[in-house]
Amino acid sequence: MEWIECATQEELDREVAAGNGAIVSQGHFVVGGSANVRAWDSATVEASDSATVRAWDSATVRAWDSATVRAWDSATVRAWDSATVEASGSVTVEASDSVTVEASGSATVEASGSVTVEAWDFATVKASDSVTVEASDSTTVQAWGSAIVYLFARAVARIMSSAVAVHAKGGAMVILHVPVDVVATETVTVIDRVIRSVETWAMVYGAKRTQDDRLVLFKWVQTDGTSGYGTQYIAGEVVTANDWDSDPERECGGGLHACASLADARKYKPSEEALAVELWVDPADCRVPLPTDTMPEKIRFCTAYVARVWNPENESSKLFDDSREEGKKEGEADD
Repeated sequence: MEWIECATQEELDREVAAGNGAIVSQGHFVVGGSANVRAWDSATVEASDSATVRAWDSATVRAWDSATVRAWDSATVRAWDSATVEASGSVTVEASDSVTVEASGSATVEASGSVTVEAWDFATVKASDSVTVEASDSTTVQAWGSAIVYLFARAVARIMSSAVAVHAKGGAMVILHVPVDVVATETVTVIDRVIRSVETWAMVYGAKRTQDDRLVLFKWVQTDGTSGYGTQYIAGEVVTANDWDSDPERECGGGLHACASLADARKYKPSEEALAVELWVDPADCRVPLPTDTMPEKIRFCTAYVARVWNPENESSKLFDDSREEGKKEGEADD
């Protein structure tokens, strides 16, 4: 088979019809049947039927049906149906349905549906639904839903759903964020990070402490210093929830909420102009998080000391005074 460079869809169709392979480097192309395509640079290829695409550089491939994709470098592949993907280098793969993925190098795979993934080297796999993952070497796996994970050698898996099945051997490591029975040999390391207490939550999410052992938490508020529910946060004062509910089963509402970092709290940011709040919270005033929480990065509590309210985009902002000098009387935050 002869390989011909093609600059347009018309040229590609003509060469494929003649039984030749097509080489593309720029533009958007659609292939089907038994076409053979090599793509690199910034080319985008949509492949279906039994087409085969090999991709390099920053090429993007979208594959359906029984298409086969082999990708290297920084290529991006999105695959559905019964497509087959082989990825290495720094390739990014998003796969669903019944796709089969083989990943190596530093490839990143996000898989859902009934996808099957075999990963080795330093690949990263994020799996949900009914995905099956076989990982070895230094592969990192994060698993949700009803995923099935097989670990070998130095592979590491973070288990995020109690429905995940884990089978591990060799020097693999399993990090549990929910209670799961792990089928493992003696050489496997199992780290229990299941959140069963405020202390565990603080460790998992990296919450800092004041010198008197209060949690240092963060949240975002509106430009007038109020939350979306009207609670006012003023630096140097204590804020208390009027609707506090001590029910341990209740995750949302019935109290104040914050995260261990501004980054974790960013998904709850009310606007781009929002102000940041630093709170000091006694662990005894917190609801104990549960492994089944749907927003585990947040913790609920009844009262807190407002250490400061400020605009992170303008650290010199004086809209709200920093009250840390007053706070030192109660216990300055550790660095």
